[in-house]
Amino acid sequence: MRRELMRVAGALVMAAGLATALVVAGCGGEEAHGPQEAHKEPVAVETTTASLEGVAEYTTVSGRVQPLMRAELAANVMARVRQVTVTEGTRVEAGEVLVRLDADRASAEASRARAGVMTARAALEQAKLQSEIQDAASETGLTKAEQDLRMAESGARTEEKIQADEALRQAEADVAKAEEMLDMLREGARVQERAQARQAVDRAQARVEQARQGLDAMLEGARPQEREQARQAVEQAEAALRTAQSKLEEVEDQRRAQMQAKLATAEAAFETADATFQRMEALYEAEVISEQRFDEAKLAHQTALNQLTMARQEASLFDEGPDGEAVAMAREAVRQAEAGVVQAREQASLVEEGPRRQEVEAARQEVAAAEAALAQAEQQASLVEEGPRTQEIRQAEEALRQAEAQVEIARQQREMAYAGARPEELEQVRSAYELAVAGLAEADIAMQAVEAAQAQVAFAAAAARAAEVMVDDHIIRAPFGGVVVGRSVDPGDLASPGMVLVTIEPDSMFRLHCQVPERMLGHLSLGQGLPVTLDSLPDEDVTGEVSSITPAADPATGTALVKVDLLPNEHMRSGMFGRLHIPVAKGDTVLIPKSAVWSKESLTGAWVVADGRARLRFARLGRERDGQVEVLSGIVAGDEIIVDAPATLEDGDPVTTPGGGAEPEVPE
Repeated sequence: MRRELMRVAGALVMAAGLATALVVAGCGGEEAHGPQEAHKEPVAVETTTASLEGVAEYTTVSGRVQPLMRAELAANVMARVRQVTVTEGTRVEAGEVLVRLDADRASAEASRARAGVMTARAALEQAKLQSEIQDAASETGLTKAEQDLRMAESGARTEEKIQADEALRQAEADVAKAEEMLDMLREGARVQERAQARQAVDRAQARVEQARQGLDAMLEGARPQEREQARQAVEQAEAALRTAQSKLEEVEDQRRAQMQAKLATAEAAFETADATFQRMEALYEAEVISEQRFDEAKLAHQTALNQLTMARQEASLFDEGPDGEAVAMAREAVRQAEAGVVQAREQASLVEEGPRRQEVEAARQEVAAAEAALAQAEQQASLVEEGPRTQEIRQAEEALRQAEAQVEIARQQREMAYAGARPEELEQVRSAYELAVAGLAEADIAMQAVEAAQAQVAFAAAAARAAEVMVDDHIIRAPFGGVVVGRSVDPGDLASPGMVLVTIEPDSMFRLHCQVPERMLGHLSLGQGLPVTLDSLPDEDVTGEVSSITPAADPATGTALVKVDLLPNEHMRSGMFGRLHIPVAKGDTVLIPKSAVWSKESLTGAWVVADGRARLRFARLGRERDGQVEVLSGIVAGDEIIVDAPATLEDGDPVTTPGGGAEPEVPE
């Protein structure tokens, strides 16, 4: 019913427009057909024919543009907003930081958790070390206790008796050595020791004398003969340098002469080969010689040319190329001679200048060291002459008493080894064995402590990870690239768990959500392409593809939700009002090109050719598709339509078309 009312209203508007046009035409009809119009020059125009084609009829369903994805980023913790890096309309990339919350407390907890992990790991390492020590001690103690128990129960073995005898012999030998040392100290230094002490003093005195002589000579300075020797050394070094330079020049001249001779030989050989080649080429062209002989001459010519080229290259690279063996040896000799001259001159300069301050200081230190060594040698000789002191004799007597006590202990152990363990000793050994067995339980306890420490490390690591997650919860990042469509917080605001801070939508992925009546669902299918118009973008051609059709209709409204994915468009925004055009039938419709449409204010129509003249015909137009416009009324199929009419074209002007002409008019 509503559609019928719209059609009637459209017809009334069209009728009013046509009546107005007729009135205007009637008022000017006399002028239009006056004598002046007949003398107008025809206007050249291009025309086409209004066609009748089958066009689908569409019904329109409204909807809203919504994004394919929408992320409402909320806080997981309660904290103050420290920084907001985006505003509405900001484009963001995936992972970009959008909001930072105050994370000082969370960072402190994370640092404490990391410290707890380090403490737990240190405790674990200590527990492992303690367990290893306890385990080793328990095993060693148990092994020794078992051996002692077996020995006590079975009596001493042969090897144990041998060990006891050896220990006694070693102790008696130590006593003999201590007695010998004590006797030697009491007797005093021997003749050879005194002689050695006196010889050490004599050597120290000789060293002092030598050091003093060296210092005196250095302070006195260089002697005339030393200066003369230094001067002669410089002259000899300079003479050697001149000889080496002369030898180098001679070797280079010889090498240069050889290179020039080689080049001259190569040039002569090439001239001969070139002359032969020219002669052979003439004979070959005259067919006097065979092709083989000509090829041999050609090869000889090329070989001579290559040798000449190599000789010239070697000659050009003579000065900067690699040295020959003889030249290299001569240049090395020159370098060595130059170094010898420098060294000789430096030595002569030192001789002329005299000893330097540091050399004099070193000589004085040498004298001081020699005098200190002499004092030490004299002190040692004095001690040798005096003989051993009372303290040294007492130390020797104490060492003798300790050696004798060790002999007594070794004798007792030998007697125990031969006699076997006594009842009370056997009981002690058994008690020690029981204690060693009990020590294994302590090792188990130490292992349990290790396991507990490992569990503590795992707990601390989990706490550290949780703390890191808590720190990360204070940073809000973009889950995908898009545009910020909402921001609800500012720096200083208090964010609470679940509170939406920023909303993001993709900036190029949208779909139209429409509630389609159930009677039209049969005209839709998944993947079907349909035209869409957006009120905010009237000049944009938008195409959509059906991506979802809700299987069940809403019983209250009798509609089902249909989602249509839209092609990317930089001007499209979520929330826009749109219309989905659903094809429901197909009928014949008159179509004219869009370039033929005439419009002024609310009137539309087209220029047609009638009787060789341009006539403005008002028409009611429909939808536009693929450069064609539907004609609902006013123009019929077969009408000759003017395309791209000139702006100066007036109603009734004579026109000509390509391939045709205007019919001549006879004045009435």
